[in-house]
Amino acid sequence: MSCVAEQRDKMDALLQAFSERVVEAVASITTPLWNAAQTIRHSKLIPLLPVVNWLATYNKPKYDDLVAQYQVTAQTAYQKVLREFFEDKRSTVTRKSTEKILSKFGSRKSELALSQKLMGSSNQLKSQNSLASGHSTTSLDSLQSSKSESDFTISHGSQFETSVRDSLDFLEITMSKEEGFITNFFKETRSRKERADMGEVVLCRFTAELESFINASCKFDPYYALPIYLSILDRLDDTSQESFLFKVLRQCLDTANVYFNKMHKMQKERILESNKKSMRGTASCVLKFTHFLLFSESLQKNARRSSLDMCYTQLGDAVCQAIEVFSTIQSKMPSEVATIENYHFIYHFLFRNKIDGLDKFRTHCHKKSKDSLEQYVKSYLGTPLDKINVFFLHSLVPRI
Repeated sequence: MSCVAEQRDKMDALLQAFSERVVEAVASITTPLWNAAQTIRHSKLIPLLPVVNWLATYNKPKYDDLVAQYQVTAQTAYQKVLREFFEDKRSTVTRKSTEKILSKFGSRKSELALSQKLMGSSNQLKSQNSLASGHSTTSLDSLQSSKSESDFTISHGSQFETSVRDSLDFLEITMSKEEGFITNFFKETRSRKERADMGEVVLCRFTAELESFINASCKFDPYYALPIYLSILDRLDDTSQESFLFKVLRQCLDTANVYFNKMHKMQKERILESNKKSMRGTASCVLKFTHFLLFSESLQKNARRSSLDMCYTQLGDAVCQAIEVFSTIQSKMPSEVATIENYHFIYHFLFRNKIDGLDKFRTHCHKKSKDSLEQYVKSYLGTPLDKINVFFLHSLVPRI
């Protein structure tokens, strides 16, 4: 019996030594910080799957230590990879934005020049006839070279959107590979819930780094919130709700939504306060409103755009309020003329660009323009005609 006990002790020692060798073998692969090609590490771990399953059966404490070590190592590696990736994206965004400002926008164009670029001369009622007949055009190309409130062009906004979508592609590919590895490698030794918890630990840095990128981008320029918000919404619709990526995007969407609401509030305030420098012609509030529409419509959007349509509606209400104020404070033309010009400007813009969600607002602007025109005719042309009519009526009355 003593020999059997001795052999058993030797066997246990061998198993313990082998377990430690297995842990060391896995650690030698996972301990070095990974790079973006983490699939290479995964491919090196796959041959060790039989011995890892054996370790889970014969030495559960060592196996638990191995799993914990893998989680910590993978989390640290992904943190380094993501930090370098998003740091490169942030530096690229800020560098391109600065270069565009310095090279293309050394001096700010006046809003009157922008108005003439968009719609032609807008100081006379005669120009309204040319607009109505379709001789003037308002399109996305007409604002490509104009300066926005946030000092970047529509094309620059599209470039940033491309950068955001590339970042989401990188996250999706990286997370799907890690998720697939955890599912297959630990399928026999971990339950579904344990694998899900393990994945959340490993991929927790994805949420933190993406939120850090969102915070840095939106603080650099508030208008970046729009392409970020729309891109995450679009990606959520194409992502399975059971995936790790969906959970990360869902949390980051809340952050993007906060900045989207701040951007919307800021744009609304700028529209309401923009007429302080306007003296005549197309009001500044109208130019800011149309430029924002062109910028937002230049971005890719999915079918779920209720938040954007609500933003459009509230900005439309704000620009109507600003037009009413503008028509009363300026003294270069009758208030009816200012109302006609600005509402017709918006109507013609919406008619040319066909923006979803603003059909009712387009109809409202057309009606306001016609009503103001009728009021103008009645106020400035109707009275002389009435006097002439009265004169001829009295002249035609037979004398007794």
